[in-house]
Amino acid sequence: MWMPLGGPLWLRIWLRISHDGRPMMAMGGGGSTYRSADGIWHAAIDIEPDRATGRRRRLTAQGKTKAVANARLRMKLDAYVRKGFTPNSPSPRLMDWLETWYHERAEANLRPNSRRSYENAIVRLNKIAGARRISSLGHKDMAAIQDGLKCYSPKTATITWSVLKNALEAARDENLIRTNPAKMVRPVSGRRRPMKVLSPAQAAELIRNEPDPMWRLNWLLAFATGH
Repeated sequence: MWMPLGGPLWLRIWLRISHDGRPMMAMGGGGSTYRSADGIWHAAIDIEPDRATGRRRRLTAQGKTKAVANARLRMKLDAYVRKGFTPNSPSPRLMDWLETWYHERAEANLRPNSRRSYENAIVRLNKIAGARRISSLGHKDMAAIQDGLKCYSPKTATITWSVLKNALEAARDENLIRTNPAKMVRPVSGRRRPMKVLSPAQAAELIRNEPDPMWRLNWLLAFATGH
């Protein structure tokens, strides 16, 4: 992989890590390999801080030998680059970014019920456009997602669209995309269920079968006035 000399330290270190699982050398403060008291080897490397919070982020791995720990860390780094979370790799697919955003940003701040809603929303989004690169998402993709959500209730469609918009906004904050395409279109509304109205005969039967005189009067007034 080509990498400019001025690239981030963690990625320059990544390029120097052996691909064959050989022990990783000291990495100038950006990473380390050490053995803990229980005999397990640990390998770690600092990656770019979270741009939204400024918090430090690390990738870690462990194994019974130094070579195994380094090989596992190498696999994690390969996956990180392959999914598009570096300045010079292809833009991540929507499904990869949604997974990363959910676990790194959203999940910790959600209640259990909200977590399930977000996870279900991500499943719906992945079915429609999960394979698309987020940098290529445009109006046509947003329209396709909206069309795919029309079969759901307004609440479900709104939650799903909110998840998409928030995830893409986080991608914009990370400079993975220039603009948030979900903010450029009107929010999805979902499928509205038609309101069922009682016929005069059904209303008369309801009033006739009401045993409570007060409620019978209330029903009569409601149907007569339309309120």
